[in-house]
Amino acid sequence: CDVVAAGPGMGRSAVAAGFIESLIKQDLPLVLDADAIAAVSRMPELLRQRQQPVILTPHRGEAAILAAAYNLILTGENITDARNLARASGGIILLKGPRTAVAAPDGRVWVNTSGSPVLATAGSGDCLTGLIAAEWANKSADRSAVGLSDPQETALNAALRGAFLHGMAGELAEIKSGSWGMIADDLPELMAAARQKIMRFGDIS
Repeated sequence: CDVVAAGPGMGRSAVAAGFIESLIKQDLPLVLDADAIAAVSRMPELLRQRQQPVILTPHRGEAAILAAAYNLILTGENITDARNLARASGGIILLKGPRTAVAAPDGRVWVNTSGSPVLATAGSGDCLTGLIAAEWANKSADRSAVGLSDPQETALNAALRGAFLHGMAGELAEIKSGSWGMIADDLPELMAAARQKIMRFGDIS
């Protein structure tokens, strides 16, 4: 496979943690969320030693668990916290929030400008994890794409594209149905609509 996404709904059992450890040791691109972030927080050095890129997509609670593994103190400021977590872990950090920050291990940080409060619903982050993995797999297959010879840049591109498309899907949901009633099951169709809308105006890479 090109990319593995793991974490949502896994639980925090010893079996789940062992599965995540086996993934970390594989030479595969990884997108880790939810319970997988809790698992890798118990093996911080193993995460840092990986050769293949890894994207971690924590919300604030999961970021606190990851920060403790690296003896970091979160400041509450998305750009600073995302940058510090990326540098410490060696992974690309997508720190979710009203203005999601995406940080590379080399210190670069982007703030996503798309989004809507309707995305603050159970399962929304799980959809984001899958979307990033899909973007990564798609770009990994497209070897002719400009600037994607570096695996780390391919991963970073996927995280940025995924964050923007996910946010735009939320905006489309709010336009369509208002501020209430969207559930995570609505997101795949909305993300496809967001992609089509962008394609009419040009690429987002």
